Amino acid sequence: MNFPGSADTSILGINEEGDYVGLWDSDVNAPSGHAFLKTEERITSFDVPDAVLTVANDINEDGQIVGLYTGADGVTHGFLKVHASFTTIDFPGAAYTSAWGINSAGQIVGTHLDTVDAPDRGFIARRREPKN
Repeated sequence: MNFPGSADTSILGINEEGDYVGLWDSDVNAPSGHAFLKTEERITSFDVPDAVLTVANDINEDGQIVGLYTGADGVTHGFLKVHASFTTIDFPGAAYTSAWGINSAGQIVGTHLDTVDAPDRGFIARRREPKN
């Protein structure tokens, strides 16, 4: 499967419904790219606002998507996408955060680096519901 008009497409996550997510770009030599979601009905591209790179790594049964994005400042963050809303995921004190997976309970796994040249460290997070 290739994203329409792409030079490069990578499928990175799939859920039990058969929906899948990944990354596409129009120039394999450019440090940019876009996330996509493929459902039975359609394929759509999306980017975290103000990102130069957005990668969708996983999708759960509820359609919640996690991944990573790099801002114009070069800093990489994790994200959670629920419908049209994005939430940034930054491990406290980390220089780099990426969200790699999300299960049906909404638990998120990922990696972070304390400094750019430090070894990867894993994390498990869960979404907190807003208090009324």
